[in-house]
Parts: sequence; C-alpha cells; structure tokens
Amino acid sequence: MTRVTLELASPLRIRYRDSIHAALVTALRASGAAEDAVIGPAAVSWTFAMQGRSFAGGGSRVHQVMISTADPRLGDILSRLDPVAIRHVSS
Repeated sequence: MTRVTLELASPLRIRYRDSIHAALVTALRASGAAEDAVIGPAAVSWTFAMQGRSFAGGGSRVHQVMISTADPRLGDILSRLDPVAIRHVSS
C-alpha cells in the first residue's frame, strides 16, 4: 500500500470535492498514469481524503490531502507525483 500526504502551504477553500478529484486525476496523468488506470470501469483502486474543516453552506477549507493505492504501478507513480501538477481548470 502506498500512501502520500500532501501538506498545503496555505488552506485551500473549496466548495465541491469533485474539484480535488479532478485535480488529482490531472496530476496522476501528468506523472505518467494511463487514463484508464485512474478513471473509468477498468481503473485500479485508489482513494483520497482531505483533512480540514467544513462550514455551514457546504464550503470547506482543506489543509492536507492524502492519496493511497494498493496497486504497485500506480503506487510507483504516486510516489513520484509532482505537487505542481495538481490543478483543476473548470470549463
């Protein structure tokens, strides 16, 4: 099992957790993961969790993001994850 904890330099305010998921998928892809390994019906098992605080009305402030997988290939990619690649652009 590979686990990586990312400490954020300053708290990140988010409204939707899907934005964090999209940013992590972008970073995993940029680090070499195949698209079908991280999303879709054939994706390997991986998960993430956020540590922070939730507020009334649905907003959150995130301090840490933890990512884990039991898949050895994705674990290798995860251990080389570039935090700068973790970004989400809304269309």
